[in-house]
Amino acid sequence: MKNIILKVVIILVLSVIHSIALISQTTKFFFLAPTNIISSNFGSPVNTGSCPVGYAIIEVTASNSTKFNSVAPPRIKYVYEQLQTGHPLRDKVDKVLDISGKTISLNYYLVDDRSGLSETGTTGIFLAVPFKTDQGYDGKKHVWPTGGTGGKIRLGEYQMDKDMANRAGGVNAIDELVLHETTHTQFTGSWTKWDGYITYGADESHYGNELQGDREAALNEGIATFYGYLMNPAGISELNSFLSRVDERYFIEAQSVLAGEKDLYTISGRKPGKIGSSNIYMYTWLQLPGFYIPFSERTSTAFFTHFWQNTNGNKDQALDMIIKASNAMYDKRQKRFIDYAVNRLAIQLEDFSATGPGQTAKNNNSLTSSLFPFALFDLLTHFGMTETDIKQDMDRSNPDRHPKAFTAYWSHRDAIRNLVQADLAANPIAFTDAVRKISDYCKLPANLIIP
Repeated sequence: MKNIILKVVIILVLSVIHSIALISQTTKFFFLAPTNIISSNFGSPVNTGSCPVGYAIIEVTASNSTKFNSVAPPRIKYVYEQLQTGHPLRDKVDKVLDISGKTISLNYYLVDDRSGLSETGTTGIFLAVPFKTDQGYDGKKHVWPTGGTGGKIRLGEYQMDKDMANRAGGVNAIDELVLHETTHTQFTGSWTKWDGYITYGADESHYGNELQGDREAALNEGIATFYGYLMNPAGISELNSFLSRVDERYFIEAQSVLAGEKDLYTISGRKPGKIGSSNIYMYTWLQLPGFYIPFSERTSTAFFTHFWQNTNGNKDQALDMIIKASNAMYDKRQKRFIDYAVNRLAIQLEDFSATGPGQTAKNNNSLTSSLFPFALFDLLTHFGMTETDIKQDMDRSNPDRHPKAFTAYWSHRDAIRNLVQADLAANPIAFTDAVRKISDYCKLPANLIIP
């Protein structure tokens, strides 16, 4: 009887905690525009430290949303509409809020920056970057999209209209952007082990195919891009095209953390090049030692994307597993490694395999072995790390326990590598074929690991 009472009390306490988290998590929208636009449409302008010079801000509420919709430029209006309850983008945003356990409120700052930002005055809480005429833009500074501390997501009309909407997926790329930046707000604390933007190199910019200064920053960007791809299938197609390339698809800035790594600067055949005004060195996938490939954000994007697409024949379940793994990392930089995600996902697969639904999936030949996260990571690093290296990497993030696959995978490694060797040697690389073969291998009854 005492145990029953204790269980009821625990359930009630957990329910209260969950309810408090849901109540504390809110979503707000703010509209920023040149002061004259705000004053002529919404009354006395409000200028705060969050505003760029010459701009004013209002919160969009039920009482002024009609007026907002009548004056907001098209991309801002689109984002606001898609973030209302019942729209697919809002559904995905609500999903990624589970990363932090729905404890971090969202504040969307939507900026009508079509006229540009001042060259000399403050830009408030926004990152202003020049949009160069030699790249087809107007030569003025505009808001660059960012998301992070305090649940702030900052989006500018100009970038969304002139840049984002012209990327793969068109308007879906805007959805991807919103979800990407929203995801950043859910990972808290330090995002890199380096101060400031050192991890991004001398130009303080990051690119998908750049090797950054640490794996943590690369995972932050890569996993946010994965979540964004939930709204933009064209982004996944572009990713797979990248993964099939045999040319020099990665680069390192000449003035960066990794530029001084002997294992990298002594690689024969690396090519010099330029990104903007920065000197770089370019590498093929197979030229790079496996250890360094996760320093590219593309690697974590590919890892989570292909896990999502190839696990248990159930994308919704796979996404829930990734969300749960993200929750284990969200407030701890020291756990933001693909190796740690491998650990968390493999444990979930083993736990699921021991349940009734897991047995049903086994009988339907859709159950995925916990070997799969290990094999996928191994594939992405072209089997270029030793068993010892991978195990040490996983131990460094101090997981509370290891899956059985942590030990079992190595007796399967040669078979898996031989299975896809021709795909990796192909030109172009048959990467998605390799993933499919590994996924099929990990569904064979003999390769399942059930506790």
